[in-house]
Amino acid sequence: MLLLKRLRTRAEELPGVLSVAWTDKVPLSLYGQQKEFHLTASEASAGHDLRADMYQVSADYFDTIGIPLISGRDLNTVDPKAPRQALVNEAFVRRLFGAGNAIGQRVSTQDATYYIVGVVKNSKSQTISEVDQPILYRSLEQNIGLAAPAMGFSLLVHYQGNPAQMSAALRNEIHSVDTSLAVFSDTTIEDHLNDALLLPRVSAAVFGIFGVAGLLLAAVGLYGVMGYSVSTRTREIGIRLAMGATRGSVLRLIVRQGMLLSCIALGIGLPLALAASKVASGVLYGITSHDWMTFTTVPLFLAAVALLACWIPGSRTATVEPQTALRHE
Repeated sequence: MLLLKRLRTRAEELPGVLSVAWTDKVPLSLYGQQKEFHLTASEASAGHDLRADMYQVSADYFDTIGIPLISGRDLNTVDPKAPRQALVNEAFVRRLFGAGNAIGQRVSTQDATYYIVGVVKNSKSQTISEVDQPILYRSLEQNIGLAAPAMGFSLLVHYQGNPAQMSAALRNEIHSVDTSLAVFSDTTIEDHLNDALLLPRVSAAVFGIFGVAGLLLAAVGLYGVMGYSVSTRTREIGIRLAMGATRGSVLRLIVRQGMLLSCIALGIGLPLALAASKVASGVLYGITSHDWMTFTTVPLFLAAVALLACWIPGSRTATVEPQTALRHE
């Protein structure tokens, strides 16, 4: 612990550094601990305990990472010899306490009990698309005697300046304390976020490709079906023209009936699409399952295709002479 404090102090003294903190897990990382919690005052019920992610964090963690404190206090002034203290997020409070107050409550695992001193905002823990997970943040100073994390400790630095210069300065400070210390995976939070967004971006690209392909196939199929439907009415059109109907009225009839059929199809398809979109909501990030842009532009595009599928074949058929149309089979 003395080594971590010394490194943190050296990092805080660098020009441009605003705050520094240690943690055993950086948010949006696929590693970390999970444990089951229950209220200390009640007996644990197998299969019904709350399973939550666990973080070990030092002082100034929440200021450094940018997670707002909602109520209570943070872990900046923790006595290592006092009862173990922790902060929890909103999802933890909602799942374990409901509408009750979590401050001052005690929660336990199989091997430890924690005194809740504060509540913080929800934040992503493992993936960017996950539903808010319960998280408990315990004090690094009070738990440093436990087994070291498999991935080591991460030094978080909130700074102003050039990332490359700050990375080099931090490496120099670390090696000035102990040349044998290994430094790996030094990166900015922007690059870390880009790495975390890799799978959602791949999923979005795949869904986008299949979506565009499906839309084109639907457009081609719609045009073909509507065009064929109009072409089968050539004899009917010839009869109408022979009985005195104008070519314009015949064309308007074809377009009106075709668009009426399209509107009925859209009226059936839109509710089904809205219901099906909830299935894919888990892989969407930054887009709601009921995205108004998609549910506006796609129906308008298909309606335009249906209009062309009625207008173009209808115009061509309406120009045919009645005698020719009547002989059409």
